[in-house]
Amino acid sequence: MAEMMRIPAVWIIQQRGGPSTATVIYSQQEVRLTCLGGNGEGHRIVYSSSSHQDLFDYTIKAFATAWRTRFPTFVLGDGYQGKMLEALTLYNPEDRGVPLPGPEPFMGKPGTPGVDRPPAHLRNTFSIEDELYEALTRNIRDYEDVAPSVVEPEQDACEHAEVILVAHGIVSRAAREVAGTLRARGVRAGCFRPITLRPFPAAALADAAKGAGWLLVVESAYGQLAALERGAEIIRRQRESAQASRPVPTQEGAGAGTGAAVGSEESPGG
Repeated sequence: MAEMMRIPAVWIIQQRGGPSTATVIYSQQEVRLTCLGGNGEGHRIVYSSSSHQDLFDYTIKAFATAWRTRFPTFVLGDGYQGKMLEALTLYNPEDRGVPLPGPEPFMGKPGTPGVDRPPAHLRNTFSIEDELYEALTRNIRDYEDVAPSVVEPEQDACEHAEVILVAHGIVSRAAREVAGTLRARGVRAGCFRPITLRPFPAAALADAAKGAGWLLVVESAYGQLAALERGAEIIRRQRESAQASRPVPTQEGAGAGTGAAVGSEESPGG
């Protein structure tokens, strides 16, 4: 509902293992659910935190992002963080120059609906396929427009690396240490952390991995991050191929050329 009605809500998810209810154990098993769970074609933003400081920082960022984009936003933690103590710095975002968009009402705005302003119409139910298609197309277009300003990776020594470890959340901290140990032993190793799991930084990862012989996905789940990365890469290549084959008018307006392709930062289902 929040995705279709474009309600800027924020959720904090501390993952647990499963199936069933299980317990808050050490897992990253709710990546697929958080990024893609729900009925229909939903669009959302998912940040993956790696520390208690991240949980604080990205909760602030999530509210700002949700209001700015009008897409539901999630901050993903895990069972590791739920069982550990760690120091963090609390601060007033405005003191650090972090812009906080002011909230505005969805309903009851000044003026007369249909006279002084457009009426507020938050719709969540569609009975005709054409209407649903139109609403989804609008959401997809808006999501693709904001994705480049939202997508966020973190790279450590990926340039010229022959081995790149891909990990998110708190597991990325261990992966970064492993990469450092490998470098100390003469192996050119780097670490790539997708901070946004949706939209997934597929173009940034593809660029980082150009010269690498090995791309190792490390996670505390059975292939959920790996599936997300593979799906995002497939979509990126399809869009790159489509853009490259699209005729583009020449500067004089006569004839056609081949447009240069730029990989889209997008996640599966987007």
